[in-house]
Amino acid sequence: MGGNMQRYVVSLQCHKCGSERAHAVVYLGTIIACITCSECDTVVAPRPDVLLERYLRDFEARLADKPGKMLRRARERPVDFLFHYLPLGLIRKPGEILREWRVLVRASSAGPARTPGCVEHRAGVGVADRP
Repeated sequence: MGGNMQRYVVSLQCHKCGSERAHAVVYLGTIIACITCSECDTVVAPRPDVLLERYLRDFEARLADKPGKMLRRARERPVDFLFHYLPLGLIRKPGEILREWRVLVRASSAGPARTPGCVEHRAGVGVADRP
């Protein structure tokens, strides 16, 4: 999985409404930030402090792996690395990391009644940050 915030819609059994429904799953890097039922809007998420701790460990691991990945890419495809991978990474990565950090900041200030970064998908439309 990539190093950015990603959202997936998967079929899971909701622990509240008891039926198998579409759920939005939000990842920060490789960490599940929250899961939201599309039927009853039930949100399952780690406590903000636990999410932050897991995210920081994941971020540190991704950061430590990055030089090796870049070196492999440069060796395997030097032209692609110089003209596509490197310039696009320099443009995109800061924005990806800022989006992840915004979710973490909102998670730490939202409290237990609200889980930021979660998305509800109904009729193909995503609505961010439902209260």
